[in-house]
Amino acid sequence: MSDLKITQLKSEEAKQIQEEIQAALDTIKSKYQLVELKIADFKFAPNAFTCSLRGRVDYSSTDPLEEASKTYFISSNKLPKNFFELGFVIEGERYEILKVELKNSKYPIIAFNVNNGKYYKFSLNYILINGRFVD
Repeated sequence: MSDLKITQLKSEEAKQIQEEIQAALDTIKSKYQLVELKIADFKFAPNAFTCSLRGRVDYSSTDPLEEASKTYFISSNKLPKNFFELGFVIEGERYEILKVELKNSKYPIIAFNVNNGKYYKFSLNYILINGRFVD
């Protein structure tokens, strides 16, 4: 690979830089066995560019106390046994359920928004009333 000096960013150069950044991210994603690592946003002007990243790990807890909390939450609320493997959609936004915090009685469910990469807290009633479960 030869060194190139870019004096002005045009769409072709910006696209090439974006592709090379993503290739490097794919290597990192594979090395650390991440669920997701990608460019979330890429903007450029003739003299500069910015990009933001989105990454996620495979969060599967092996903590016995957390597993017991999940089992208790499922049985006490008469939910399907695979409740924590399901995702849900509210107003077109898809969420993945990460964990339940029993100490938080108002918003015990912690979920990850797949569309924007942010974490949110929900009450079970809000999910049951406004959402629909998906695999």
